[in-house]
Amino acid sequence: MTPALPKIWCDEDDHTRYAHFADFNAWLDGEEGQAARIDYGVDALPQPSKALFAG
Repeated sequence: MTPALPKIWCDEDDHTRYAHFADFNAWLDGEEGQAARIDYGVDALPQPSKALFAG
């Protein structure tokens, strides 16, 4: 019997669903999303949409 693989946080927090929101992610990471990035405190991050999605 093969032992079960350990769960990784990607499976548990569902962050793999990030790709389902491509339009929103592009908007938030682009110039038009700057005000929202500032409001949510993620403007200085390299990929603000991923940070906001991950919580």
